[in-house]
Amino acid sequence: MFREGVEEFVADAGILGLARKSSELLMLGQARGADGMAKLLINHTSADPRVYRYDRIVKKGVFSLDATQQVSTLKGVGAELARHALPVLRGVFFSTPADPFEPVLQLQAEDAMREV
Repeated sequence: MFREGVEEFVADAGILGLARKSSELLMLGQARGADGMAKLLINHTSADPRVYRYDRIVKKGVFSLDATQQVSTLKGVGAELARHALPVLRGVFFSTPADPFEPVLQLQAEDAMREV
């Protein structure tokens, strides 16, 4: 998975090539690091997966962060990815009801009144 984003940087290696793409390289590293940290925190393994990531690879420049005219297209992409992901995610997240939430630390009545 890591190599997918790195290969394009290797093709344009060298000081000038890396200087032009340094921000992209830093963002890729941050994203991969965040994915890795999430997997470590929730004990993700290939035998017991707990992180599910769905990405659509598109040509550079198709979408822009602030381009609101592409919202309907992005909604369609999301719906398509959801159709493919739903069979897997349904079995993992929607097959049984979740346990009721119980906080790890319980506030005593007098502590709760002091917080307000």
